Amino acid sequence: MSGNAYVQAKEIAHETFSRLAELRANQQDLKRAGSRLKMCASVVDPEVQHALFEAAAIAYRRCFTTGVRQPLQVSDVEALGESESSLHLYFHNVASKFVAHSVNPFEDYKCGAAFLDDGSIVVANLTARLVSFSRDEVEAVIILIDQINEQVVVPRCKELEALAHSIAAELTQEERDALPALRIYGRGPESAGQSRLKSKS
Repeated sequence: MSGNAYVQAKEIAHETFSRLAELRANQQDLKRAGSRLKMCASVVDPEVQHALFEAAAIAYRRCFTTGVRQPLQVSDVEALGESESSLHLYFHNVASKFVAHSVNPFEDYKCGAAFLDDGSIVVANLTARLVSFSRDEVEAVIILIDQINEQVVVPRCKELEALAHSIAAELTQEERDALPALRIYGRGPESAGQSRLKSKS
């Protein structure tokens, strides 16, 4: 829009625009996952490493989780190759079953008792979190994320952007004037437990 005065964008309630918005949201999560893994590979503090790794895993998982927005499909990753599909499955499972939920064998908690020679008893706790990624594995996931973005998301975004442009170009001036402003409204703490409504098409 070089040379043009500021113009308020308008919201267009059409499936193509909704799908493009969802795809862009997935793309942002992929970028967040990749940037956090890159940071994870460069820091020394293990607590910071774990925090970045878990944040990256959740951001990645969001891209493939069915909910309000349309997710990326496992078939999108399978099309990249067998090794990419296997790496995706492992990283996604770590995010779903280990980071987001304590349900898989990588994490375990047990309590018992130690019976000391003097007759006293001490209650003992044992905790294990067994998942770790080597630097090579982290780099492999970063490459996978780049592949998904470049070979799946970017081409799809370009296709939808072209379609969205043609739909917008067909609107009459009267229809354009009647469109509401494109806005996102802030939310308060009371909204934390609510679900966002699905986009209308």
